[in-house]
Amino acid sequence: MLRTADLTDDLEVALRRLLLDAFADDFSDDDWDHALGGEHVIVEVGGRPVAHASVVPRMLELGERRVRTGYVEAVGTASAAQGRGFGRRV
Repeated sequence: MLRTADLTDDLEVALRRLLLDAFADDFSDDDWDHALGGEHVIVEVGGRPVAHASVVPRMLELGERRVRTGYVEAVGTASAAQGRGFGRRV
């Protein structure tokens, strides 16, 4: 697991490419922004990321009550690696 602050520029580019591939180019800058600020789980094969998910802290308001929670964001597996359980791992 890596925090957003610990992602290198090269890894961030690789993850964006992975998610664009996983979502058939339907993964926007806003989608990526929602995936930032938390923890990233990445599965690599041969030193390259093939699956990704992030958990981003959020606050929910339930009436007067505020509840800390985490949203699961940007879950995707590269098209060439789909069907092998990597998405389940992340």
